[in-house]
Order: sequence, then structure tokens, then C-alpha cells
Amino acid sequence: MAQEAEIACNPMTSLNALKLVEEKPSRDIKHPQANAFITDIKATESAQKNSFNENNVSNTSPNSIKCTCCGEGHSIHKCQTFASKPAKDKRQVIFDNKLCFGCLRKGHNSKDCKQKATCGMCKKRHPTALHEDRPPADSVPGVGRVEEEASSLSCCVDRGDGGSTSMIVPVWISSTMTPETESLAYALLDTQSSNTFVDQEVCQMIGASAEPVKLKLTTMMGKDSIIQSARVSSLRVRGLSSKDWINLPPAYARDVIPLERSHIPTPKTAKRWNHLKGIAPEIPELMDCKVGLLIGYDCSRALAPCSVITGRDDEPYAIRTDLGWSIVGKSSQGAKSTEITGLCHRIAVKELPPLTPATVIKALEFDFRDHKPHEREIVTPTLTPELMVGDPELLSSLGLGDLHGGKLTLSSVLEINSNTVSDKPAQSLEQLPWTFLRKLMMSNLNARNIKCAQDQTMYNCSFTDANDDDSDAINPLDLITALFHCSDPFLQQEMVSKMSLCQFAVPLLLPNCDTQQSTLMLWAMRDLVKKFRPHFLAGDRTFVEGRIVEMDIPMVSFVRLGESSLPKSQTLNKLLSNPHQHNDTFVHQDMKCGDVPRRISDGLVEVSWYLPSGNTNIDLFTQPVAMANLRGDGRLFETQMSFLCRISAAVYIFSDNLEVDLSTLNNRESRAELFLVTNSQSKTFNIETLRDTCMKNEVKETNVIIKKKQNDAEFVKALRFHVNGVIGKILIKMKMEDMAAVARSVDILVDEDCTECTNGRANAEGITGSIQDVVEFKKDQLPLHGEIWKQISQIEKERCRLRNVDKDIEGYKSSFKTKEDIEGSLKKTQETLRKEQEQKTVSEAMGKFTAGISESGTQRHYFLKWLKILLDNLSRHNLSTLREQYKDCCRNTPQNKELIADLDEQISNLSLGPEHFFRELGQIYECACSLPENNPPRQVQHLPRLCAQMLLDGFPVELVDGDASNIPMKWIKEVLTQLHQLVDTNSKILVLTVLGVQSTGKSTLLNTMFGVQFAVSSGRCTRGAFMVLIKVSEELKYGLKGDFIMVIDTEGFKSPKLAALDTSYEHDNELATLVIGLSDITIINIAMENSTEMKDILQIVVHAFLRMKEVGKKPRCLFVHQNVSDMSAHDSNMRDRKKLMEELDEMTRAAAKMEKNEKYAKFTDVMDHDPDKDSYYIPGLWHGTPPMAPVNAGYTEAVFELKKNLIGSLQTSDIRNNYATEFLEWTQGLWNAVKFENFIFNIRNSLVLDAYTDLCTQYNTWELIFKFEIIYWLITKETMISNFGVTDRNVQMNLLRDELKEWIHEASEKLHAEEKTILSNLDDYFQKEDSKVCLEDKYRQHLRTSANSLKQQMEKSVNQSLEKAVEIREGIEKVKKIKQKQMYTIEKKVCELLQECREKKEELSEDELTRVFEKMWEGMWEGMMSELSSPRLQETDVYPDVHHLISSGQEKFIVQSDWFGRSATKDLNKHHFFEQIQEICDGIIKHCDNLISDNLSDIKRNNTDYHETYIRDLLKVVDDQVKDHQISSECEASLKVHVCGRAVRLFQEAHKEINVRNDPQNLLMESKPIYLEKFLESLSEKDQYQKRAEQFTETCVKPAVKDYVSKHLGQAIADHMRKGEKK
Repeated sequence: MAQEAEIACNPMTSLNALKLVEEKPSRDIKHPQANAFITDIKATESAQKNSFNENNVSNTSPNSIKCTCCGEGHSIHKCQTFASKPAKDKRQVIFDNKLCFGCLRKGHNSKDCKQKATCGMCKKRHPTALHEDRPPADSVPGVGRVEEEASSLSCCVDRGDGGSTSMIVPVWISSTMTPETESLAYALLDTQSSNTFVDQEVCQMIGASAEPVKLKLTTMMGKDSIIQSARVSSLRVRGLSSKDWINLPPAYARDVIPLERSHIPTPKTAKRWNHLKGIAPEIPELMDCKVGLLIGYDCSRALAPCSVITGRDDEPYAIRTDLGWSIVGKSSQGAKSTEITGLCHRIAVKELPPLTPATVIKALEFDFRDHKPHEREIVTPTLTPELMVGDPELLSSLGLGDLHGGKLTLSSVLEINSNTVSDKPAQSLEQLPWTFLRKLMMSNLNARNIKCAQDQTMYNCSFTDANDDDSDAINPLDLITALFHCSDPFLQQEMVSKMSLCQFAVPLLLPNCDTQQSTLMLWAMRDLVKKFRPHFLAGDRTFVEGRIVEMDIPMVSFVRLGESSLPKSQTLNKLLSNPHQHNDTFVHQDMKCGDVPRRISDGLVEVSWYLPSGNTNIDLFTQPVAMANLRGDGRLFETQMSFLCRISAAVYIFSDNLEVDLSTLNNRESRAELFLVTNSQSKTFNIETLRDTCMKNEVKETNVIIKKKQNDAEFVKALRFHVNGVIGKILIKMKMEDMAAVARSVDILVDEDCTECTNGRANAEGITGSIQDVVEFKKDQLPLHGEIWKQISQIEKERCRLRNVDKDIEGYKSSFKTKEDIEGSLKKTQETLRKEQEQKTVSEAMGKFTAGISESGTQRHYFLKWLKILLDNLSRHNLSTLREQYKDCCRNTPQNKELIADLDEQISNLSLGPEHFFRELGQIYECACSLPENNPPRQVQHLPRLCAQMLLDGFPVELVDGDASNIPMKWIKEVLTQLHQLVDTNSKILVLTVLGVQSTGKSTLLNTMFGVQFAVSSGRCTRGAFMVLIKVSEELKYGLKGDFIMVIDTEGFKSPKLAALDTSYEHDNELATLVIGLSDITIINIAMENSTEMKDILQIVVHAFLRMKEVGKKPRCLFVHQNVSDMSAHDSNMRDRKKLMEELDEMTRAAAKMEKNEKYAKFTDVMDHDPDKDSYYIPGLWHGTPPMAPVNAGYTEAVFELKKNLIGSLQTSDIRNNYATEFLEWTQGLWNAVKFENFIFNIRNSLVLDAYTDLCTQYNTWELIFKFEIIYWLITKETMISNFGVTDRNVQMNLLRDELKEWIHEASEKLHAEEKTILSNLDDYFQKEDSKVCLEDKYRQHLRTSANSLKQQMEKSVNQSLEKAVEIREGIEKVKKIKQKQMYTIEKKVCELLQECREKKEELSEDELTRVFEKMWEGMWEGMMSELSSPRLQETDVYPDVHHLISSGQEKFIVQSDWFGRSATKDLNKHHFFEQIQEICDGIIKHCDNLISDNLSDIKRNNTDYHETYIRDLLKVVDDQVKDHQISSECEASLKVHVCGRAVRLFQEAHKEINVRNDPQNLLMESKPIYLEKFLESLSEKDQYQKRAEQFTETCVKPAVKDYVSKHLGQAIADHMRKGEKK
């Protein structure tokens, strides 16, 4: 009792003392460094109690002791023979006798030694007989231990006459606690000091509060001293004439800061030097104030130079900081320094934290613990006072000393360096963090199982070194904690994401290395997205998806109070793992280095989640549950315990101390149900004591879990039953983001409470808060990159390809005559759309987005991350709703096709992310650049630079717009130009791309390989192409011949949505050609071992390369087969690889033959590929069944092997890397080539293309025969029509129309018969057993449709020709009748005119008669036209038959050198070669001219019209002529353009002539001169007849009549009179 009372009353070790100290912990005190204070404790108390006592050996009977060295009756510890031996011989004796280096006994080695001896000479842990007097490390040249965080103090010695000045400026200093009080003092700006010091007197003057501390000083002489000091916080300074305050970090107060006032620069100092005279007015005179401040580089803002003025080599230079000007160097010209002493600022300083009862208890618990082999889990590291608040030595030994405080960034971790491609284990502690990060960034399941390699054998170690087996080991939890403290928030977030992928527990509460506070890692977990299926949703096969911090998931916490013989972490791992799928979620003692004492991770709270899959045979829990695990003794971490009790549904307490006090856990604020877990096999177990404890702490008996004599499986099963019962009640659920309020209430920091994060979230919510409907939001707020940009993209491609000319010939023909006209119209339309864009003002959302990305670096990163998170949440919520509607519609109303299609379209348009805002940003810039002045306004000039900076920071930037399938070239050009300016202008870029079918793991592969953050999920994630820039370290730049690696991720090919479109092949082939053309190395990602889909795309890419001159480099191609777990896959698939290469070679030859570039005989002539070395087989991603499956370790190892070989091949290859500007030019040229390619991208692959080309050749032959047959028949009928009624005059012309109907019917039957012939030939072709007949049925159907279209076209043409021939014949007949009728009219008119002239007795002259005729003709013409009543013959335009031609054919044809590639002429005499080609072309043109002349003669002779077969004849002649000559495709095409251009002009003239000759009106008009002649002739002839009649009358008739009358009239009158009288 007395002993227990003494322990309870001890002022240092009692629990009351512990609670008093921990009730008011100092939350705001930072302890930068700590002295090795506990060394004395270890060397005295702990060592004496636990070490083997060498003197005890003497108490043993001499007969039982025999020296293993000399054989005498004494211990080897007392053996003088052994002690006198050299160290080498001592080691040999120990090895020969298999002794322990720790106690010199047999049966074990030093690693397992439980009683290591303590040296009587140096008090270290080794036997005295093995003591060596080694010189101090300081005295050995080149060897020494650098003291961590060497701080600075100015130590002054006597100086002679001062001859130099330094960075000393006058400043105003004050405290934020009393800002109204300021003091003027000189400040020394010391770039070699890591801490800031302030004069004690100055502190008193400004009323600054100070906290006493002890400092350990180490001088250059190696002497240590402990001094009293004070830590001063809340200091700030400003320049003498400045109003801007600079906040200082915590400083240490000293009595004096020694400094020579002669070192203070003055205006006189500046005036002595010509180059510094200009700043003399800005430097104040020497002021009457003391040197009160030394500012080290822990306040970089105060030291950052704003301006620097340099002189010659021996002249001083001036530096301007925010605190003013200072001069460094000699104070006057010609002055010789008499200084024989100087100042030294490199004195090491360490702050010694106070000793607390908690740390003493911790040390004592460890020292007096009874260790057992099965109780390794309960071993707790010795927490010394210095380690309780932080361990700077640990950070320094890990090489992280300079990175503490979040200075480690994601971009620095992703940098390509020697460690990136090295699979060697870490050789030192400094390499451990980087090895861990390399493995973690690749989601390697073994990332935590790392340890330094034992490079030195035991023979090369000293005795003292041999005993320190764990000196090169570190507990994984310490390593993780240290890295989280050194990482910035975005690297922390990425680390948590990777750890979650591996199913590692992630930090929930992170203990601070500098204070006793913890931090809730809410931001680090913010980006975790999980999917799971609770059992109540299993029937519907629906799932829950969301961010883990926003889900209502019950949490169950596990803590240890005091000692526990049950391994808590191992138990948790078994609780979360299926027997067939065990995973070490939590680090435990049996892991590598898991038994190394923890130094900084006690107080860490980790969390992991169990998420069900909906399968009752697999799931351990039916509902999701979070498991929290507190590291260390919960009694020492009251804050963490209080937090866990408030947020947890249950707390499971592991303890063997049955009298444990649980009152602090059962307070009114605690919401958790308590469970006690203990071991009945422990020595302290007592059932009665357990019952008393349960009653006292109100713990239900059912909540006590006792591990009895049962195996672990049964115990875990019982524990799982209790956990299932807890989560089944669902009493307490709390979102992790709601835990922030609880954390703040118990004085736990929250990582999202920083200003940058808060502002970034506010800026992002300012955009997303107003989004109600995503589609409407994009229309209203992001209008420029919507439909307008898509139309501009389509027009841009149409301007290059003129594809729609084939679809709307009449429209183009009516509006344009040349290609320039068409392109000009398209350009005008494009400009109209740009003006429409310009009229739209920048939306409110885009204004906020631009402001957000214009913020400082960290806040910009927060803004973009928050924007992505919020938009993802919004899209996910809306997508879930639409999916449910879609599913319901498909189930209940499948007949409602329109609604289903509408929902499908809504789902497709629902995506909204930062990339859409950047697209809009690019369109704003593109629109601004499209203004007439072609100079973007100032408000958008800075945007490309921001995007370039983001590219440097590791953010993916969109290269190809996935929605419009286009590159905003002006925007990308300026971004890459700004990138070129931001990096070293000599920096070179290597380009790596990945291609593959959709959902085959392309983005996951890149993310695993390089640690980047491309979007991944099932279904289409990436749209278009995104690029990320990864820096190459200095050590690898020379080997890689590049400064950056640009990784390009593309969207998956063969997507179901695009497959339904006619342009699906075009989209995939365009994108593949572009990215492969840009890349130095292309990874072809293939699912399983089937390469068929990607083989098709590769063939098109190669064919496109052959067609496009701009593709001048030879990219390397790697094949990666995923989900292939068979270790023999590489050898087993050798035949498949060989067959694939044969097929690729075959298609390359076919493509080369088609392009008349037959020097390419193999696939490897176009793309660099070794089938054996460049084929990789990677197992599946998951090890088990998601969502609880970790990443497969085999997957990450295989990907690392791929990465290592890839980087190695880059180092040995002769790839010529591009500068950023060259990459830009290459991108522009290649994209233009892709846009102008109109044909090849529409075909599935080159073998199909070859077969399709062969089929088209056959079809063209059948079509030609078809047309010849129809044309021959038509000419025959036209001849019959023209002769109708001529040979047989008895035939009536009204029967011609009846004949026409019969001929049209005959033509229809003829056309139908010819169509059947073509279709029969087509079917016969497809039935051939030929390797070329590998076409899909759609090509057959396409040609059948073409045959039907040909028949309809020819039918229309034949009917029109027959109708025209009949009209001509009828017109001729009508003209004939009209002529006959008009001749009668002329005769009548002549008579009337003669009668009129006779009456008037006038004679008309010939001119008067002509005028009379013209007047008469006008009346006749109207009558003839009304009688004719037939329209004039329509003129046919020959242009549509050759609409794609642009040349008139009038100029001379000249062979151009750029029609032939360099490879075609490199071995030939170029001049002679081109002369031969010119001669061949001239001969072909002459031959075609003769054919054209013959056709024209036939047209005139037979009075027939032009037909398109004449053009086909010409093209066939050219094909036949060039077949046997080495003429390139471009030369052949240009030759055809020239020939057809000449022909179309002549045929158009001949057609016009035929129309003129056969037009009825023209025929009547031609008869006018004849009518005039007839008129005059008839008039003259009738006039002569009249004159002769008058003459005959006068000379003959009149005399005769007079004679007759005179002779007979009198008699007659007389007779008459006589008769009358008689009556």
C-alpha cells in the first residue's frame, strides 16, 4: 500500500500530475528543434534497468564458466587476451564462436538480444570489451554530422578598421498584440540564418509577449551549451518609409545582437561608387538606434530581392528588398581592409522543450514492460520529451528537414529522375521517402513495405555499429506522418487517393510534429470518390456513388488504453478482410519495419472504409462502415479520444488493464457506445474485476468481448458480429465534412480552414451555386464553345475538304464557278459565326472563372480543385436521376422511343467540368484574335500564360476539343508560345501518347505510370485529347535529350455512341493520326490479347502517313496488352504477334501500292516497332472484387517495368526532340494535313480499303459497260427520231408521241436489265473465295444502292434525251409548216402592196421595201411564236461532271517537283527524271487532245449532243497511259485535272452549238433573210407581170376593142332603138 501511495503521489509520474498538465496543453507553441535530452535517461536509468550487467557474471561459480577465447575459467568479458586483440581479431572470435555482439553470449544474435550490455567506457549499448576509441566525426576530414536546423546568432570578435558594409536596413518593429507601439531599429538581413532573433530591450519597448525557452548552442569548436532565452511571437516589421507590414515568424530574444555599426550602409557609401550614386537619396543617414533584429531565411519575404545593382568584380552591389536598400561589399574605393577577424553566423541552436509527466510515464511504461513473443503488438516506442512534440532529427535523417511545412509539391514528386526508374531498394534513410512516394504514386501495394538495404556486411562494421540493427529502419507510420507534414495540400490529397486505391488506411487526425495539436485531414480526403452497393439495393442492381466525405456512413473507432495483449491493428485487418482476400489495411507489428518503435506517429488516427458489393457470399458487412484506429495509448491523447467519442457510433477499447478509467469517455458529450475488448489469457485478467469495471463505467455486459481459448478466426467473427449489430442500429451517422465542427470544438485544426482553401471554395461556389440545369447553364453561360463552335469546326473542315460539293452539286453550281468561290463563301460564313460569337458578352460565370484562375498559385489551385469537385457532385447527382428515369422508361414504356432518345441525349450532354470553362476561355481568345485588327484586347492577353502555367503545374490541358473534334489553334498556339517563354527557351519536349479502345484502362495506365491525374471511370471519361507536362530532372536531361515529357491521353475509340454514326471511323482515325504523328512514343493499349480493333486503326494511321507529306518522323510503337495474367503470355503469343506483323506488313504494302510509294514494304518502315521487345503483357488492375479490392501488385510492377524500359529506350534512342515552338509548328502542320485528308479516314482499315478499291475498280468497269450499252441504245433511238417521217412520208407526225412512250418503256426495261447485270456481277464478286473479299456487308449494300441510283440517274437522263430528240423533231416539223404558211402570207402581202402602189401610182425603193418587210416580219413573228408554242432548248452545263476540277486547261501543263517525295528521287538525277515525266505527260495530253477532237467531229457530224462518257473515256485513257510509268498520285491527279479542264471547255462550246443549231426559234430566225429575198423577188416578179399586161392591153386589146366597138356599136344601138320603137 505504501508503495502504491508513493507512486500515486509522485509529482512527476502520478496520473493527477499527468491530467493537470494535459488539461491545458499549449496549442500555439511551436518547438522548431529539440536536443537529445533523453540520451542521459537512456544511458542511466533505462540502460541500467534493462541491460545485461557484465559484473553479475562474477557471481557465478568459476567451475561453470569457461572463456570462449582462451579457455580459462573466466568470462570473455574479463578476458585480457580477448581485450588485447585488435578489432578485426575480436570480430573473428565472435563469428567463429557464434556469439552475440550485444552480450557476448551464444544462442541468439544482437537483433534478438534482450540483455544488451552497457559499455563502462562510453555508456553505449555494447560490451566494454568491444569498446573502440574512435576519433570524433568532426576531426575526420570530410566526415561530420550536420546539426539539424542550424540557426544563426551573430558572434562578433575584435575587428580592425571597418572596410565593408552588409544587408542592414532601418526598420519599424511592432507587435500585433500592441500595434500602436513601434520602435526604430536596425535589422540585419541574414540569408545564412534559419531563424530570426530580436533584442530583448526592443521586445520590452514594443510590449511583445515572450515565453521562456532553453536553447542548446553548438559553436564551431564543437562545444555545446544550454542558455536561457525566450520565444517571441506576433512580431512584424516595415521599412523606414513603407506602410506595408511583414509578419515575422517566432523569434528568439537575446541580450544583444553583436554587429559593427561601421557595417551599416549610408548615403556616403553609395556616393563613393559611380554605379550606386543613383540610390544615395534612398538610403538614410546613420541613425541613432541600436541593432535590434536579425531576420533569417525563415522569413523569405523580407529577404527577397526586388532590385539588384551590380558593379565590376571587386565592387559592391546594392539590393533593394521590401524593407529598403542595402549595400554589400567594400565601403570605399581603394580601401584596403585591415580586418583580421570577422563575424560568424553559423552557430547551431536547438530549443529544448519542457519535460512533462506524460512523457516520463511513457518512457517508464516502455522500460518496465514485460515483453513476450506473442505480445509484439503492444510494444510502444519510448516517447521522450523531445519526440512528443516533434523529432527534427527524424526529418533530417529522412532528408526532409528543408521540406517541413508543406514545401513538397506534387510536381516535384512526379519529376522524372533516376529514382523514378530505379527498382533498387533505398540505400539510405534519405532515399526512403522518395522510394515510398514512387511506389505510392504507382499505387503499389508494397509501398509501405520498404527498408534501407544492408549494403555493408557485418565484417565491415564496427562492434558498436553491429548492435544498432534498427538504425537504418523507420516505422512506416512515422514515414507517412513525416511525408504528410512535408507535403502541400494537393500532394496530400493525391497521396490519400493513392493510399485509398491500395486499400491503405488514410490519416483522419494527423498529429503535428511541432505542437501537441492534431489536424483533421478533411481536404486530403475531399477527392475520394467511392462506389458501393448496399444489400437493400442488390435486387435493382443500382449502386451508390459519391464523395466519401459527403456520405452518411457510421464510424466505429478502435483505441487502446494502457497495455493490450491483443494485436489491435492486425485484428482490424482481419475484421476488414475476407479469408481469401486478406489485405493489410493498417500497419501492424508483423509488417516490414512495423516493429520499429514509433517516434512521431503516436496520436495518429487512421480511417478506412468497408464498402459492400451487394453480394451476400462476399460481403462481411451489409452496410458501409468507417473504421478509425488511434495509434498509441489513448490515455495520452485525450483530445483525439474526445473527438472519436463524439463522432463514432461505437468505440472499441482494447485493454488488459481491467481497472481502466472510462469516465472521460462516458461524458455527456460522448455519443458512442462503448465496447471493451480484452484477452482472458493475459496475466491481469480477472472476471470479477472486469464486472466491477463494467458496472462502474456503465458498460453493458453484452458489450464486453473476451478472447478466450479460441483461434483468431473465431474471435474476429465474434467481433464482426458486434460491429454488424452497431451499424444495423444506425443510431449515429455523421458526414466527415460535418466532423469539422466537432474538431474545432475540441481544438483540433481543420486543414480546410486555411484562407486560400476558403477563398477558393467561395469562388467556386459563386459559379456552381446558380446552376439548376446543366444543359441550360452551358447554353447561357458557356455559349461560345457550344453549337457555334461546332459549326465553325465543321465549316473549317469543309473549307479544306469541300465534301458537301458532292451532296449539293446544283447548289454549288448555281452559286460558284471555282473552288475559290466556294471557299470564299465558307470563309464568309465562318466570319459571320465569329461575329455572332463576338456579339455575345462574357458571361457572369466566365467572369468569375477568369478571376478565379487569375489568383495566386495556391489559391488558383484550390479554386480549380473545388470547381472540379462541385461540378462533379452536380453532374453525378443529375446523372443518377436521369439514369433512374432512363431505366424506368426502358422497363415500363419501351415503346416510347422518343422519350428514351431524349433521355439518352440528356445523359450525353450532362457532363460539365473545368475543361468546358477552359474551352470557353479558348473561344473567347479565338474570337478576340479573329477581330479585324487581329490583336487580342488586353483583358484576354494574359489568359494563355495562365493556362501555360497550369500546364507546368501538372494540370491536364485540352489539346483537342472532344465535342467539336477540332483544335482551337490560335489558343493552343499562344499557350505553347507562353510555355516556351516560361521555361528555358532551350528546353526540349518528348511526347508520349496512348491510344486504345474505350474503357480498356488507358488513363489508368498513364496515371499509374506517371502519377498524373487523368479522369478515369467506366465508360467514356476522356473526350478529345489532353496533355500533361512532366519535368525531367537535371541528372536525366542529357540522357533523355529532353527537359520535359508531354503525356497525351486520348478518348477511347469504338465508343458505342459514335459507332452508330457514319463518321465514327473518321473521328477515331483522325484523332489517332494526329496524336501518333505528334508523339515520339505511342502506347497502343489493348484489352486482353485481341488486337483486332486497334489493328484497324493502326492501318489507317499508316495509310494516312503515306498520304500526308507533313508526317516526316517515325514514331515508336509499343503494344500493351492489359488483363493478361498468364506469366507465359509473351512466349505463348509469339505466333499471334508474328501474324499481326504479317497483317500489318500486308496492309502497309497495299497502302504503299495504292499511293504509288512502294518502297514501304513493312509496317516497321513507317513506325518503329520490335514485336518481341515492344510487346508488354500486364495483369488485371484489381486484386479481388471491388469495391474492397486493392490494386494488384502485379499490375503496378508490370507498369513500372514498362515505364523503366520506356525511359531506358528514350535514353538510347536517336529521337530528335522538339522545342515548344517546334512542337507548336508540328502540331499546326499535322492538323492541317489531317483536315485536308478527305477520303482515307472514312475506311475501317487498309486491307478493307484495298479490297474496297479493287471492288470499286470492278464496279467502275460494270458501270462503264452499263452506260455504254444505254448510250448506244439512246443514239440509235435518237437517229430514228431524227429520221421519223423523212424516209416514209406517209407516216403521220402525231404518231411520234406514241412511239416515244414505247421507247421510254423500252428504255426502262433496258435499264432494269443492265441493273440486274451489275447486281449479279456484285453478288458473284462477294461469293468468290478470295482473301481480298473481306468487306463488311455495308459496302455491298452501298454499291447495290449505287447501282440503283445509277439506274435512276440514267433513266432520267435517257428520258430527257428522248424527250429532247422528239421536241427537236417536232420543232423541225412545226417550223416546216410555219414556213409554208408564211410563204402564202408573203404572197398575199405582195399583192396588197402592188395594189396600193398602183392606186397611188408610186414605186417603192429597195430600202422602203425592206422597211415594209421588217414591219411585216414583226407581225409574222408574233404569229409564228404563238403557233410554235414550244420552249427553247435548255442549255446543259458540262461542269457538274467534272465539278471537282479547278483548272481551265488553257495553260501549259508543267510537272512540279513537290508532287514527288524525297524518297522517290533521292537516288536519281532529278533534272533528267523530271524531263522524262514531263515528256510522258505531254504525250498523254496530246493523245487526249486527239480523242477530244474525234468526239467533237462525231458530235457535229451526227448532230448529237455531249455525254459524260466522253469525260470517262478521257480519264480511262489517262489511267491506261500512266499505269506503266513512275508517276506519283499527285502528278496523276494534276494531269487529269488539266486534261478534263481542256475537255470541259471544248465540250461546253460544242453543246452550245448543237443547241443553237436545233432550236426552232433559231431555225425560224435563220429563214428571215430568205423570206426577205423571196418577198423582194415576188414583188419584183408580180410588178413585171403587171407592166406587161398594161402594155399588151394598150397595144393589142385596146385598139382591138376600139375597132370592134366602133364597128359594131352604132349598128347595135340602132338595132336597139328600132326594137324599142316597135314596142
